[in-house]
Amino acid sequence: MKSNFLTHIERRVEQLSANDSDADTSTNATRSGSQIALGITILILAIALGLLVVLGGGWWWLVSPVVLFLLALGGVGLVLCLKMAPRDEKGNLVK
Repeated sequence: MKSNFLTHIERRVEQLSANDSDADTSTNATRSGSQIALGITILILAIALGLLVVLGGGWWWLVSPVVLFLLALGGVGLVLCLKMAPRDEKGNLVK
């Protein structure tokens, strides 16, 4: 039983190491610079609009859902594009 288990583990480790050497994701993994710039720009816009809402008061509070949407959009976009992963020519993640 123990030898069968060890044999299975050894085969699985060999398969995984063979897959890693074939894919060579360390050389194909990149970040998307244009998407990073877009995410930072959206976050800066959201922060500036948020300051306008807080300092302006009055009817400017009606813009707060837009601020929250831009914060979420910029934050999620920035996190996704900062990930080191294989990408195509346009910068999209390759699955």
